[in-house]
Amino acid sequence: MVIELPMPSMPLYFWNDPEYKWYKESYFSMFPNVWWQGDWIMIKDNGSAIIFGRSDSTIKRKGVRIGTLDIYKVVESLPEILNSMAVEVKGNLILFVVLRPNVVLDENLKNKINSALKQNLGPYFLADYIIQVNDIPTTFNFKKLEVPVKKILLGWDLKKAVNIETVINPEALYHLIDKAKPIAEKLSENI
Repeated sequence: MVIELPMPSMPLYFWNDPEYKWYKESYFSMFPNVWWQGDWIMIKDNGSAIIFGRSDSTIKRKGVRIGTLDIYKVVESLPEILNSMAVEVKGNLILFVVLRPNVVLDENLKNKINSALKQNLGPYFLADYIIQVNDIPTTFNFKKLEVPVKKILLGWDLKKAVNIETVINPEALYHLIDKAKPIAEKLSENI
């Protein structure tokens, strides 16, 4: 979705961004002087619109696209899982999970997670890597940091990938990146 004319619901600026750097990178970096929301949208014949969700955090496997929310609905319906976050890095689906107290992420639970994904979403959406973390990093708008985490795992500098002042729980981001570092290094070797 791009927006060519101003509209009332557009933010004017971000907190702690006096030079509008993060604001411009977030909304105007894709198309110069054109607002890029980052959502997939379909305009119907009657003029109504359906917004499908983020285009930059969509998982695409073997030509089939799926929104991360579909993955979360399946994974977080399992009684062992409190929260989750999925990112695709170099064709690999990495799933971060927060488990209930006293639950261990072992091969049985990994198989259970992937069985649920296969049954509900199909064989293309099995997680290549499942990593247990303490918490899922989110913004003050309660959005999971899918895109910044993906960028960091692809080698971006953390300061360029995310404005840490917009993150409710930065310690969760540092912990998650630390846990995923061996996988990111492995994937970067397989270029």
